[in-house]
Amino acid sequence: MKRRSRPAPPHTKPIIRDIFGDEWSVFEQRKTPYGFPLILGRPYPPPSVQGGSGGTGVIMTAPLAAHLRANERTPYRKPLPVGHGSVIRLRALLGLDHLAWDDARIEWWMDRLDDLAFLPVPTFVAKHIGHAWTRSGKLSEALVWNMRVALIGRQRQVIGWWKAPAVQKLLTSTLPGPVVAKRLNISLARVGELRRKSRALHKRGRR
Repeated sequence: MKRRSRPAPPHTKPIIRDIFGDEWSVFEQRKTPYGFPLILGRPYPPPSVQGGSGGTGVIMTAPLAAHLRANERTPYRKPLPVGHGSVIRLRALLGLDHLAWDDARIEWWMDRLDDLAFLPVPTFVAKHIGHAWTRSGKLSEALVWNMRVALIGRQRQVIGWWKAPAVQKLLTSTLPGPVVAKRLNISLARVGELRRKSRALHKRGRR
């Protein structure tokens, strides 16, 4: 004899729509200092999947979407009461690609590589703090020093040193990056950047 299934309990949670038109049951609202709450909920009606309806997720409301778009370049300058992984997923929903953002951040540093190599750290901060491409929009001396070590290494060279024939021979060789980095006393990231520059240099020279 089959058991009679129990009727589902009446739904008592508020229902709202996200910016995509999907309905959600509201389970929680978290205050923010930006004039709108962060609303968490579950899809409504709940999906018929084994294992229950799962946990709650952040609902993409219009004020939240506007906040994320307004802070596209500095996603953590005005933090939300949710983890960084959730912020990355929310940005992805709006087409704000985190990997593209990270590439743009590295490019910002690369465009200022000569300043990073030769300016004193406080001078670099003073010159570039107004338009820093960082997660928080801030530019500290500690961050500048860390990026200098990561991209250039602890020993700085004169501008254009990597174009010297002996250095070019290493950069265009098939030697592994760590071997080249050790011989030139630079970071592995710097080797990758200089190899890209060397390929572009030789490509222009063949035209």
